[in-house]
Amino acid sequence: MREVTRNGGRARYRPALSERRAERKRSRTRDRVLAEPGGLRDRVRSELAEGRSPEAIWADLVADDYPGLVCVETIYSSVYDGTLGLKATECLRSRRPRRRCRTARNANKRAGLPNIALRPAAVNDRDEPGHWEADQIIGANNKSSMLWLTERVTRFSIPVTMPNGYASADALAGLLPATLDDHGGDTLGGDVLMVVVS
Repeated sequence: MREVTRNGGRARYRPALSERRAERKRSRTRDRVLAEPGGLRDRVRSELAEGRSPEAIWADLVADDYPGLVCVETIYSSVYDGTLGLKATECLRSRRPRRRCRTARNANKRAGLPNIALRPAAVNDRDEPGHWEADQIIGANNKSSMLWLTERVTRFSIPVTMPNGYASADALAGLLPATLDDHGGDTLGGDVLMVVVS
């Protein structure tokens, strides 16, 4: 709901334009919260130097109702990018000099499904037409949902409304009319239905 409102509302929302806007915002350089000198930075730095974990530091900040609260991820990021002037090998229990990628940190709980990181290079580079992606938007109070099917090269988009919810049966009920033309032919290719519904 917030994504749609931020990018023009129901009448003007376009996934391709929203993605480009998000990429522009992501490329802006922003100072980290813990890069600014102050009591919060000093406290986090001193507790890390004592060997406390980022989770324990965050929990203490919450318990003390400390102003300018930072999350665990911010503390980890500030250690690994050198913002706090501490080495990860000296202050973190894992003693890793570099962070593992997110997929390595979080094991795939659905081993039967392929990881999106393993898709072919032609799909990532947007060189080859015919590859579709689906973005799902969940409405207020989780009572409705909408899918946007977007072809990755041309950015041609097909909106699919799902007024009854966003379970797999609701997604299938919305996708079938959107992907089949008036004559019962397959307009997007059978792979789209298999990928999204499974």
